[in-house]
Amino acid sequence: MRDAQNTSCVLEVADKVTITEPEEELSATVVSTNVTCKGSNDGTITISAEGGDSYEYKLNDGAWETANTFTGLSPNTYTVYVRDAQHTNCVLEVADKITITEPEKGLSATVNSTNVTCKGGNDGTITISAEGGDSYEYKLNDGAWETTNTFIDLLPGTYTIYVRDAKNTSCELEVADKVT
Repeated sequence: MRDAQNTSCVLEVADKVTITEPEEELSATVVSTNVTCKGSNDGTITISAEGGDSYEYKLNDGAWETANTFTGLSPNTYTVYVRDAQHTNCVLEVADKITITEPEKGLSATVNSTNVTCKGGNDGTITISAEGGDSYEYKLNDGAWETTNTFIDLLPGTYTIYVRDAKNTSCELEVADKVT
């Protein structure tokens, strides 16, 4: 440092100042899961970040959060942002937008039933044909889930029929039918 008026008056500062930068550039990887049932909102996005000490995350124009997993997502395209929580001006927009999709078809079922043939009998049947998934499970009323789509030896009555996608058990459909 020197005096602007007396340029021969110079004072040397003993310590030099070193300006550093982080060793790693802020980076992130993203893993997503799609919605399991048409019309649901159970998609997820999980972000793993590097190049800082602690991180904050957000999707689209949402608020910054410390949790790196976003759940309850609907089908949509999301822009993922990561920032260093201690240096909030260091923001990374993950290059690829993340698209959460849903199945094209919703779960549906057709029910055919046969009534009991004689008063006091128990030979009624219910057969279910399901669509909108890969493989299915079925149950009547509060019974156990089964892989067979035909229920036999039924008494007269009203039955609530449930169908679910065996691979995505949260995809469940309720249908009512009466066997007389």
